[in-house]
Amino acid sequence: MLGGVLLTAGVLGVPVRLYQFTALACDYADFGQKYRWLFPAVLLLDAVWAATPLLFLGQLHELVLLCAAALAYLPFSQRTLLYSAYANTGGPLLRYPAAGQVT
Repeated sequence: MLGGVLLTAGVLGVPVRLYQFTALACDYADFGQKYRWLFPAVLLLDAVWAATPLLFLGQLHELVLLCAAALAYLPFSQRTLLYSAYANTGGPLLRYPAAGQVT
């Protein structure tokens, strides 16, 4: 049961991360709005994924807690970065002028 949940979190997490990476790399205009809508699902996936190191609590002790804390922090750091890069309306805060265009 637990292995299936972790496998599902991993299988669903990879396409979500690929979408986020490509949307951010290509400066998709509505990515801010999409991420605000997608964040609860990403938070749930990341919470399950952050609990994965706890399976090794008997062998690695303190290192496991450090890894779990670091993994639990990731969705909030991504959220902060995306909220600072994209306006509340969803579009980018900063638009770069075209090459040769003077503003």
